[in-house]
Amino acid sequence: MKYLPKSQTFAGRFSIYLIAGVSQQLINVALLPIFSHFLEPAEIGLLAVLAALEALLVISFDGAFAASCVHYYHVNKTESRDRTISRLFLVSLAVAAVLALASFVLIWPTWSLWTTLSPPSSMLVAILIAGAFFQRINLFAQQMYRTREQARPFAVIALVRISLLLVLSLLLVCVLDLGLLGVFLARALAAFLTMIIEIKPLARPALSPAPGTVVEPLLPIWLFAMPLLLQQLSGWARVFFDRILLSNFVGAPALGVYFAAGLAGQAFALLTITFDQTFAPWYYRKRSSGELDFRKKSTIVARVYLSGLGILCVVAMAVSPEIYHILFPGQFAEAGRIAPMIIAAQFINAAGQFFSKVLLFHRKTALIPVFSGVGMLIGFGCMIFLVNYLGVVAGALGLIVTNLIVLLGTWMAVRRIEEPDFSILFTLFMSSMLCVYGAILYQWGFAFELHSLAVRGAGVVVCILAVVPLIGSDGRALILGLLGRRGGI
Repeated sequence: MKYLPKSQTFAGRFSIYLIAGVSQQLINVALLPIFSHFLEPAEIGLLAVLAALEALLVISFDGAFAASCVHYYHVNKTESRDRTISRLFLVSLAVAAVLALASFVLIWPTWSLWTTLSPPSSMLVAILIAGAFFQRINLFAQQMYRTREQARPFAVIALVRISLLLVLSLLLVCVLDLGLLGVFLARALAAFLTMIIEIKPLARPALSPAPGTVVEPLLPIWLFAMPLLLQQLSGWARVFFDRILLSNFVGAPALGVYFAAGLAGQAFALLTITFDQTFAPWYYRKRSSGELDFRKKSTIVARVYLSGLGILCVVAMAVSPEIYHILFPGQFAEAGRIAPMIIAAQFINAAGQFFSKVLLFHRKTALIPVFSGVGMLIGFGCMIFLVNYLGVVAGALGLIVTNLIVLLGTWMAVRRIEEPDFSILFTLFMSSMLCVYGAILYQWGFAFELHSLAVRGAGVVVCILAVVPLIGSDGRALILGLLGRRGGI
């Protein structure tokens, strides 16, 4: 299509960011099946809560600073922006260090407010907090590499981080048998060693003798970051709070099964988050440039992305029982039947991310915490009500309800500003299809059983036939462009 300018370099960079970004996060997901052969289900349950706490600490230490700097970088095209961002980074690093010390002091008095599980050792908590602090620096470095379109160093450091995490995890958990301590020590060491590589280019511009102050840009960056931080915290709650909530109603072994079931959902969440982080700089840059046909391009990208993600979800849902049967010990068999519903919930969450970019661009984010909070209250309320009847599968149903309400709330907020880039009916159709398929698989998703394979195979065919026509001719042109045959984005 003529309105889609050629951009093979964008496709190449996008592929690098997507593959490298997903891979370095996916390694944690890939290691869980290995850990399940060396840790008891109860230990996996405690790992679920500690991993949620680690993610919360990373968000808190960052304070949405990395995402806010991406926006500042694109709207302030001055020669001093790198120096300003670097100096702000050092200030934020000092604040994060203070927060890390405070969290170490406060974690034990507040542990019983989180969960009824037994608290971990002080050494494990110290390692977890240190690892979260180092990961916060890793996060900022990755965002700046994407923003400055430095694909090569991004990929190299991602490869180093993946290799370190894999080797250290296998050594500490599988060889030295350090258990949960080994899991988080490997994460902390991998983050620390890559931080050593990343910190110098991040801090160097701040050491320039050129005059300047961090006070003037600090206020707009802080104002942009605050609502974004609330969105990140609500996003954390939608992804992680279910396991913390369930830990107060089910035992640690059952929570371990639910955590394993969320493995596939985590993989898709990482894919969608990485896409969102890669797509955001392009989106903000194009919207700021005032291109007349940008809205049309954004609509096509959204339709292609969600259609492709929907097909990928359907296929992953269909093979989940066999994947879990092969990778996990027998006590995790139920996880393979719960996983499809968690995948469906992640698709709904991904659709909401597209709508929310309009709110972030226009800085109309005041309602995001409102409908996120309402969605979580209703979703988690359903979870608490159903857990005594359905067990841990209630967690998956609560996630679906939460993400669906947040999606509808985001769409209604966008409509108050402008016409959304793509149809809510298209999104609801895709979401409903995946939820129904997930419910069918919970009843029929038994590994390597002939009748189950027939039901799942028929479902895949029906879903693909329903989705492919929705891509449209413009969407097919975009796909061909990204494959290098014609055009681009």
